[in-house]
Amino acid sequence: MSSNASAQHKVEALMDSVKQLKGGTPSIPSTDNVLDSINPALPQHFESNTKSNSSSQEVKSTSIPQNLMAELVSDAVRNSLAWDHVTGSWYQRPEKTVWKDCAEPDARISIRRAIEKHIGGYTAGYLAGVMKFLQDDLYISAWNTDRHLLPVSNGVVDIHTRTLFEYSKKDRFNWQLPYEFDPEAKCPTIEKIVRQMAGGNNEFTQFLFSWLYVVLTGRYELQKYLELIGPGGTGKSTFLKLAEMLVGIENRAVTELKELEGNRFESSGLYGKRLTLVADSSQHRGEVSQLKKLTGGDAMRNEVKNRQQSAPFIYMGLVMVAANEPIQSSDYTSGLSRRRIPANFDYRITDADKAQYPNGVESVIADEMPGLLNKLLAMDANAAINTIRNPGEHLSDRKLEVELETNPLLAWADENLIQCESPAESQIGTLDHGNDRLYSSYHSYCLSTNKGPLALERFSGLLVDVLQSHGIATEKRRRSSGRVLTGLRVRLAGDTRTKPLLSGGLR
Repeated sequence: MSSNASAQHKVEALMDSVKQLKGGTPSIPSTDNVLDSINPALPQHFESNTKSNSSSQEVKSTSIPQNLMAELVSDAVRNSLAWDHVTGSWYQRPEKTVWKDCAEPDARISIRRAIEKHIGGYTAGYLAGVMKFLQDDLYISAWNTDRHLLPVSNGVVDIHTRTLFEYSKKDRFNWQLPYEFDPEAKCPTIEKIVRQMAGGNNEFTQFLFSWLYVVLTGRYELQKYLELIGPGGTGKSTFLKLAEMLVGIENRAVTELKELEGNRFESSGLYGKRLTLVADSSQHRGEVSQLKKLTGGDAMRNEVKNRQQSAPFIYMGLVMVAANEPIQSSDYTSGLSRRRIPANFDYRITDADKAQYPNGVESVIADEMPGLLNKLLAMDANAAINTIRNPGEHLSDRKLEVELETNPLLAWADENLIQCESPAESQIGTLDHGNDRLYSSYHSYCLSTNKGPLALERFSGLLVDVLQSHGIATEKRRRSSGRVLTGLRVRLAGDTRTKPLLSGGLR
């Protein structure tokens, strides 16, 4: 249907509604004049026509039904105002740029101006009704998530061709990188700093740049998070700042594990963010269910204090955790370990290093962000993604070390179990059995290391889960003598030369 035909249809509906309300045929503007009001390029406006008649013939302002007024207003503000049902909030967009959430009074002002082009006085209830209808008319079902497009301050970059385009009215970006695309820009200082952070290790250096690539391009489906471990002064904070400046402060969230896990309102602040930084995580000892949802593509709660809960959302960004030591939690499943990439930062930043940047290293980094963008876009996407999925020996060895440090069940299995061939196997047993049975051996280990043991009901299922995730072939079976784990037995006194189950190959 053409735009004129659509406008004609609206006018006819409006005329019918007014007739019903007035009980007759009111004096209303001609079709041509109302079409003029819908098309701002034409000189006449509906407001001037309604006000020009005598009071006896005048159409009262509120005689235009709220739903039809909402349709007229939506035509005028569609390219500058939108409603996000997930956050339950309004978004505005200046011409040829990105959408930003706005306070309700700002949206109300825009809507009032559009209404007053058509009618004179109206009540607050009438305005509220029009705004309610507009939430349906201006509803954004999804923001632009095209992976190959990056919104920057001077346009939109196609990452495949590295071509810059102007913003268009059809764009639905609700975020933007806070710097320009400059195809000639370089980043020599950033490259030097990242290499220093990696201690000159080429494999680690490549991994860090690969991580920045997946942060930039929003590869949340990898279901990985980076855990930066190390004391202060080792470049850990600088790398966090580098990632933060890459996506922009407005596009990152900062939280703590205790807040993320314990505060039901915390997750709502992560909606629409490209990066989440989790600080002070080493002090957390409890559940990490929200962290697993955040990094696993699961629906997150979107509850804002003093506001009706909105629709849940899936977090479509990356997560970085910073701590002086690895995260300790009560979650011994493989779900967390599969997502976790622990990286040690050991290089100490010296006074001589700091002296190279009298105005601070962050100011140099900020100047070189367009160059870093070019470097990351020049990387092979498949190679970068494969590096994150398979980080290499340096990080893989560290990952196992961290798991053995933080998971008592895995640490016990490493020290006390041996793989064996069928028909050899170990009974799970109970505490009433000796330490040649799996559970009693595990229980004794926990007591000797001051760890809280798992209940028998959870023990065998979790043990199978974590061992299978490390490539150990085993499963729980029921025999006439009781339940067993196949392919495993408890280490005996004569097995001193046998390597540990998991860490035997570590250098």
